[in-house]
Order: sequence, then structure tokens, then C-alpha cells
Amino acid sequence: MNINELENKIHKMGLDKYKYNLGNMPMRELELGLIRENNKWTVYQSYEKGGYNTIKTFDNEDEACDLILYFLKLEKKKETLLNS
Repeated sequence: MNINELENKIHKMGLDKYKYNLGNMPMRELELGLIRENNKWTVYQSYEKGGYNTIKTFDNEDEACDLILYFLKLEKKKETLLNS
């Protein structure tokens, strides 16, 4: 899966855009995101006061997209449970 396919899947899930960043905007507080640097893909969680924690770095886009989708599905499930 690539970034465009990932974005379509996330859109269908109905997650708020402030919860994730696919590398197309500056890093914000408390978001799950992707960074592409030096032909590597890094999945991260940003901190409240700046900076971020690297969750995992991949050599390809597909694996990074799979991991971020996995975490976003967990977030959506948690959101659904809290609202029911």
C-alpha cells in the first residue's frame, strides 16, 4: 500500500485529521505520523511539547503504511468503545 491508498482507507474510517500526519504538513502535538528521510520511512508518535518517539523505521513505504494503519485502527476502536 502507498500513501494515497492509506489516506483513502483512513478517510473511510472517519478519523479526525489531527490524529495523524502522513508527511504532508508540519508535525503537530500528539499525532501518529510518517516521515520519509534518506529513502527510509519512519512511523512516529509526536510529543505534547515538541519532538517525537520513533516507533519503527522501514526500508519501504508499504510496511510503514501497514503499521500506521494498524495503529489508527486501534485508535478508532478505542474511540468507538469510549463513545458507546
